[in-house]
Amino acid sequence: MERLHDFTRRIGGGELHLDVVVNEVISGVRELLEVAVVRLDLHASGTHEPQAWIADESGVRACAPERRAIADDAQAPLPRRGAHVDALTVLLHGESGPVGAITVSGRIGDVGGLELSDLRLLEALAGHAAIGLHNGRLADRLRDQVTENEHQAMHDSLTSLPNRRAWEEELRKAIERALLSMRCRPSCVRSTTFSGSRRS
Repeated sequence: MERLHDFTRRIGGGELHLDVVVNEVISGVRELLEVAVVRLDLHASGTHEPQAWIADESGVRACAPERRAIADDAQAPLPRRGAHVDALTVLLHGESGPVGAITVSGRIGDVGGLELSDLRLLEALAGHAAIGLHNGRLADRLRDQVTENEHQAMHDSLTSLPNRRAWEEELRKAIERALLSMRCRPSCVRSTTFSGSRRS
């Protein structure tokens, strides 16, 4: 139970960048289930294209997304109690249905394979992972929007050339740099408006 709590804390309490969350999810699933390979597929969502990652002994890396759509009824049948399987796939659920899937395979060690208890643990991890991944995508989208808004605020919408606000910001930074480097004394700094009048 403590390991599940630690997994949840790692994916929800750290830096909200999708790549960071993905790395924590995949590494955590691989560690908790003691499997050789974990694959994470996320479906297209809003401005995000389908994405996929895989983790094995060489680390976590991006890979080509699966072309097939995974639906609720496409989930593999549950292994019988005591039965072992080579791989398990669990859907990641969002507000409007499946948003992706996690597949694990290749039990590490000398046990027979993956079983029903592993499926239950993977389902619990997938529930927490879906929330963390959703938050990571939202945070990335918000950062992209902030960057776009900053660009729009500082550039002409028709020409994309820097506007007056951008010019004033660059001037302010240049003055600060000059003051910090002691090349200019505050008494000699004057600001000129575009109309040509001076202010001290």
